[in-house]
Amino acid sequence: MIAIGVVLILVGDHPANFPSTIEQLVSLNYGRPTANLLALGSGLGSLNPIYIIELGLLILLATPIVRVGMSVVLFAVEKDKIYVGLTLFVLVVLQVAIFIDGPYEAVS
Repeated sequence: MIAIGVVLILVGDHPANFPSTIEQLVSLNYGRPTANLLALGSGLGSLNPIYIIELGLLILLATPIVRVGMSVVLFAVEKDKIYVGLTLFVLVVLQVAIFIDGPYEAVS
C-alpha cells in the first residue's frame, strides 16, 4: 500500500496544495495522520496517494497488535494462564509504545 502511494505521488498528478519542497512539507506538517475515518475513506475513494500511504501505515501498525491479540486468545483457549498473562503484558507494552510513547516522542 505504501509503495503504491509513493508510485502514485511520483507518476501522477499531485493532490491540491501539494508542497513542492521538503521545507514546505515540514513547515506545513503535510500528510500528518488523520484520526477521522470518513476523511480517510474519502481520500481513498479519490485515490489520493497520501491517504493510500496512510492506510498502509495503519495496516503496518495494526499487524503486531492483531498478532499478539490473537496469541492471547489462543493461549486462553488452551487455558495456559502463564502465557496469557505474559502475552497480555506484551500487548500492553506494545500499545503503550505505539499509542502513548510514540506520539509523545513525535511532539518532543
